[in-house]
Amino acid sequence: MTENETWILGLRDKIIEEDDKVLFDEATGCFLSGHLRASYIMSWISIVESLKRRIKLFSNIGDKRATESLEIIEDLEDKNASVDKKIYKEAKSCGIIDSSDFSTVNYLWEQRCLFAHPYTKHPEIDEVKHVIQQSIKLVLGKELLYNREFLTDLSNNIADKPFFLPSDLEVIKDHAIRTISRIPETLHPFFFKHYYLRLARLLQMKKNKMSI
Repeated sequence: MTENETWILGLRDKIIEEDDKVLFDEATGCFLSGHLRASYIMSWISIVESLKRRIKLFSNIGDKRATESLEIIEDLEDKNASVDKKIYKEAKSCGIIDSSDFSTVNYLWEQRCLFAHPYTKHPEIDEVKHVIQQSIKLVLGKELLYNREFLTDLSNNIADKPFFLPSDLEVIKDHAIRTISRIPETLHPFFFKHYYLRLARLLQMKKNKMSI
């Protein structure tokens, strides 16, 4: 096994979602074959497609901003418009990537636009290795975590919608475990404080009704 093959396998092991491995394998296959321009472009596609999939996942679990973003993206796709830049801009809006990551993704997009044309600069091997590595660091190997806005909506839904969660205790425990696993540690105090305040307000409202 060559040094590059070992490097690629190490990166592949960091990919979280199986679906993301398809385009990664094609991008790295091009790289190992010496087709550097194709490898760069495929690596970019793996980034933007993964970001779109994450926006859809946030939408499916009730994130209102992600739902709006997905509608914008799909409307552009229906019109056969270019959506790559819109996807990573909406990913930032949804809190999937932060400002620092956005700058890096934007740079990779600009390089992709440059390398996509055969009459322009050909990518160097280090540039292709960079985009492959960044695809893992920025998206494919990065756990999708909930943001403040989503956690606020989640707290409100649990408190305000009686049937948001079923009455089965095991299902509730499973939901709680899956939710907490996707909350960054830095947002644990925020979530529990907001959730506690919403429940306390709800209990106070019920107490006031009973006293009438």
